Amino acid sequence: MLKPHISIIIPTYHRLGALAELLEALNRQSYTNFQVIIVHDGGPSVSSVVALYPELQCTYIDLPDNKMHVHARNRGLELATSELIMLCDDDDLLVPEHIERMVDELGDND
Repeated sequence: MLKPHISIIIPTYHRLGALAELLEALNRQSYTNFQVIIVHDGGPSVSSVVALYPELQCTYIDLPDNKMHVHARNRGLELATSELIMLCDDDDLLVPEHIERMVDELGDND
């Protein structure tokens, strides 16, 4: 069975430390067929944290003003190229098998 590619969309606003923890958790995932779309929704830049994880295939969108998480997620969705979408908040923490288990549970469902 082919492993589906996943676009993970993360809006972030004023949470540099939390975002770093989430990116580290994504870096440790047993399932690796994903892209990460980070939507910086205003506030202090988080590009320095994103730069620490070049292996995550991050797409970084820098919005100049805070438009709130729904707008940020929709902006990330415009750039998603995968067959599956996973929405994460910047303060989510995932166990290393999270994505793999999620894909397994999807099974053959559409």
